[in-house]
Amino acid sequence: MIPNGLCGCSPGEFDTFSKPLFRLVCHCRTCQLFFGSDYNDECTFLLKDCTSLNAESLEFKSYQSGFSPIKRGQCIQCGKPKYCKVEMGSIIGFVSIPTNYLRHLDLPPPIAHIYYDNRTTEVHDAVKKIAGHRRSQAAIQWAVLSSLFRRAF
Repeated sequence: MIPNGLCGCSPGEFDTFSKPLFRLVCHCRTCQLFFGSDYNDECTFLLKDCTSLNAESLEFKSYQSGFSPIKRGQCIQCGKPKYCKVEMGSIIGFVSIPTNYLRHLDLPPPIAHIYYDNRTTEVHDAVKKIAGHRRSQAAIQWAVLSSLFRRAF
């Protein structure tokens, strides 16, 4: 069952997904506004591994000013948020999917709360809290590189 606030127009779209590269909890203002919650608990996958995604049913937009490779997808039919996509040219791409869509998977624990300085409520867990744009971006880059390295070896 998809919680209120998330799109349920393509049931089963994520059923074939396997283990994500990593999981983060994002407290940035853009995620708060886009997903309509205090944070976005998300798992990241390689885009090439996500062949069951129905991207044609979404409208993707960048919500940050200036350059941002992150495009957030909203369902054309119901208008609700679905997932985020990051494409680095033709080199590599990622999809970050809210964990509420992935309850059928054995999800890894989050590696960090990023942009924690933007939190709207305190989170009382043992997961590392990272504040600030540069430190949060560094955490994302570290998560990407270390997960790709582990996957290669």
